[in-house]
This record gives sequence, C-alpha cells and structure tokens, in this order.
Amino acid sequence: MHWCQHALTQLCRHAGAKEICLRLSNGFSAYSNGTGVITTSTAFSGVGTPEVADEVIAATAATFLDNEWQDSWGERPQTPTFRCEFAVDKSTACQEELLVLPGGPKHVFENIAEFCPQECRRMYGLVKGTPAEKDNSKLQEALLVTHRPKLRAGCVACGTPCLLRRCDVHTAGSPCTDHSILGLQAKFAGKNAKHFYLWASLCKLLQHRLIVHENDKAFGVLELSGAFGDMYFLARTVSDVATFGWPIHRERQYCFLVHREWFFLHFMVDPAAQQLWDNERFATAFCFQSVIDVAFQRICNYT
Repeated sequence: MHWCQHALTQLCRHAGAKEICLRLSNGFSAYSNGTGVITTSTAFSGVGTPEVADEVIAATAATFLDNEWQDSWGERPQTPTFRCEFAVDKSTACQEELLVLPGGPKHVFENIAEFCPQECRRMYGLVKGTPAEKDNSKLQEALLVTHRPKLRAGCVACGTPCLLRRCDVHTAGSPCTDHSILGLQAKFAGKNAKHFYLWASLCKLLQHRLIVHENDKAFGVLELSGAFGDMYFLARTVSDVATFGWPIHRERQYCFLVHREWFFLHFMVDPAAQQLWDNERFATAFCFQSVIDVAFQRICNYT
C-alpha cells in the first residue's frame, strides 16, 4: 500500500488535504453512479495487477478519508467497493492466477480472439489452413466499421459461455512488442495490430465509462483517436519508470478515455457549450500528466 499512500501524501502537499478529499469523494461518486460499487474489467489481463491495485486504492482511500476528513466539510463520503466483472488473457498461467485472486474477476475468458466476428475469422487467422490477412488496414476496416464483435464466449471461471458487460472502468495493455525498440518496430503493420482492433471494437460496443490503455510510448494516439475519437475524450500521459524510483529507463504511455455522453451528463455541460470541448481542453481541465508527475515521483539514490 506504500505507493498509494505516497501518492496521496504528495498530492496533499501540492493541493491540500481538503482538495484531495473532495476530489476523491467526487470521483468515487461519479464512477459508482452513487451506488458505492465501481465495476471494473481488464483485457490482456496478466496476473491481475489492476485488480490488486483497486483493492489497495479502496483500502488506502478509506484510511486516508478517516484520518483527514473534517466534519465541517459535510458527511464523510462512502468509500466504494471495486467489483471486477471480467478479465481476458490467453495465458493459462495467468488464468489460474486470476481464478484464485482475492477480489478477482467474476468471469475469466481465454482469448480475445474468441470474440472475433464470424465474418472476420478467416482474416484473423482463425480458420485452419488459411493464413491471416496481411493487410492490417483491411482488418481494421472489418473489425472497427463493418462487423460487430461477439460478446459471448467460453468462461474458464464458470465453465459455460458467458457475456461481456459494460463496466465503469476498463483497463487494458494491448501487446506492445510491435512498438518496442526491442522488437521489430512493425507498429500497426505488425502481427499484433489485429488484437488491438478487436479489443477496440469490443470497447466501442460495450461503451465503458472510463478506459485506461497502457502501451509503449511509440504506440502514440492516432489509432486510439481513430477508433474512439467520436465517442470518447482522450488524454495521453507519458511516464518513465526512473521517475518512480526504478534504476532503469522505460517510457510507457497511459491513455485515459472518458465517454463523452457520460462526461457531459455528469458534469452538466450545457448543450450549447459541448462543441467547445475537445481532447486538448479535456486533458488541460483534468491535468492528467501533472497529477501523475506529482503523485508518483520518487527520488532514489540508486547507482
């Protein structure tokens, strides 16, 4: 829990305890829609790091509010419960970890390819004896524009086909090897682009409120903007793990996508003013990069 405590301490030094308490209160209320429960999900899930982080955030935030909240600010806000609805990962080792993880997902799906539309299975390389389509622009068009992905697939946790459902917060780190300087740097001409396009088509169909997408810095935002730009606001942050106290340099990007309709409704933006909001104004208003820089920076005397 130390990283979360450190982040809250740093933010309080920067903005004051009252401001951070009120922002926590408003944020929890917004994403739980006043229910006290924030539903989450992950794709390319790994061993459940987001789920563990959610539990840490909830516990640390509860302690923080207990210690810092003052009666003069009103009634102490309820700390939400995070409930993970589903995870998707093709690794059997990761699936096994997810199935026994405290606070882990209700549903565990084996492979994102299971949600590929029937019409795209040949192009995706899922038909035995037929090679996958090499022109990724055709896959992009088929998956993001022409065909709808499936929402039901076999669930390892239940042993039966189960349905993907919309969540408040969805976290994913699509394969990064095509963008890494240690890989072939094929980028969106590489073999993993199809997994990103299928994932994006699922997210557009489900319309989660908040999507957090993590990848190599070289991934950029053009493909994310192309897939989600008409439906989501997008803010990009870039971080180097060296600033978090690690003795290496590794730059990653974290893109935050917030559903436009939900944003306008929650913040009661006048319809006449909605056209004035774009990604730049959105990112500036919520200071994503500044918050991460302040919250997680650590000074270490490593050699």
